[in-house]
Amino acid sequence: MLSKPGVFLIKCSRLIHSSVLASSSAKEILQQNNAKLFKVARAIRRSQTYDEDKIDEGRAMAEFTLTKEHLRDLTKPAVPPTQRLTLYYLRDVYAKALQVHGSPTEIMTKRRPLLDITSSLSDLEKLRLRLRLAARNSTTDGADRVVLTALLCNMCDTFFKFLASALTGSKTMFSEGIHSGMDTMNQLILYFGIRFSARNPDPNFPYGYGNVRYITSLISGCGILGMGGGISICHGVNGLFNPVELQPLGYAFMALTLSFVFQTISLRRAYKEVKQKAQEADSPSIISYVRMGGDPALSVVLLEDSAAVMGVLIAFAAVSASAIFHNPVFDSLGSIAIGCLLVGASGFIIRSNALHLSDPAVKSVHDAELDYDGEEITRIHLKKNCHLSALMQDVKQLKTEKELEAFLVKFGGKCVDQVGDEVDRIERKIAKKHPEIRHVDLESM
Repeated sequence: MLSKPGVFLIKCSRLIHSSVLASSSAKEILQQNNAKLFKVARAIRRSQTYDEDKIDEGRAMAEFTLTKEHLRDLTKPAVPPTQRLTLYYLRDVYAKALQVHGSPTEIMTKRRPLLDITSSLSDLEKLRLRLRLAARNSTTDGADRVVLTALLCNMCDTFFKFLASALTGSKTMFSEGIHSGMDTMNQLILYFGIRFSARNPDPNFPYGYGNVRYITSLISGCGILGMGGGISICHGVNGLFNPVELQPLGYAFMALTLSFVFQTISLRRAYKEVKQKAQEADSPSIISYVRMGGDPALSVVLLEDSAAVMGVLIAFAAVSASAIFHNPVFDSLGSIAIGCLLVGASGFIIRSNALHLSDPAVKSVHDAELDYDGEEITRIHLKKNCHLSALMQDVKQLKTEKELEAFLVKFGGKCVDQVGDEVDRIERKIAKKHPEIRHVDLESM
């Protein structure tokens, strides 16, 4: 089974010919023998992990088309004595690749093709792949700073808007308070998603936690849709049917002015970071970068801040019209307009992140039914681990059927272990020949 670049999966099924057992009989046999069929797994000898901000020499040379001469002067982090790896910092390798090749596009062009997979990708898929590689090869520091800036601005913004709504009775200000409150909650979710996605792979998630960023962004989009857009529209409709006389709106204008300042600061920071990321990924435009989900957290913050600035302008127009014409209907219409704005922004966020999460992990399937050659496995075990003369002496000493059974059970267990050794050997061979493959999974079924 062949996945998109970076993951290589092969599944082999053992063909076993046996008589069909009745379901009740099979259940009884499993209940009687479940403690005997399995044993504690062997320690995985081949696991050599390292932090996501580092890269080993083989991958660096394959993924970025570099040579040992290019890597010679780069800083090498400390490596535990148990690991026989030559590691480099990912940021240093990426900077060296940019220096050697000139641009991210050239890096992608000169990458060694992985079994001609890229030839089957469309231009849109290649752009999405390039953006994801750029996101993977960069740290989360920029997204962290942008999200924290937006979080602080929205916390202050939420307080002043709800205060103005309480003092004036404005439906629009209440909707804007909900808007800023939802933005604050979403940025908390995004921040924890960013931190969680940086965790190293573990046995439960051997391919890492990178998709957590898209999941938290999807949650944010759903929150904006329901809690932000839905409540704002309902509150505005309620104001149309049950108009309330507005109090002096001076506090509302003061809150909107402060809100515009806060949201402009946050939007400027997010736009600057997204623009830099889009240029690093060689994206044709910022819109393409956001639409392709290059960095979901940054995209969500940029969209939220853009909607916030537009919402402030809508609120300012609605409150001004209500003050000029002494009619609260304009205020309620402003609340509905802000709700529709939030629904549109949330729809874009949900669609872009759902598209990424629903993208098939495996581009194409090459299914093969393979029968392990038991004789060859046994022959390899005898050659590597047994002395035939000593084994012959052990066999000659067997006197009873029980001793023969014990001998065969022990020998058969070692042959099964040899299958695991062969899997290890094949995985090492694949990884050595194609170091750009990040994960190799040989799975016997």
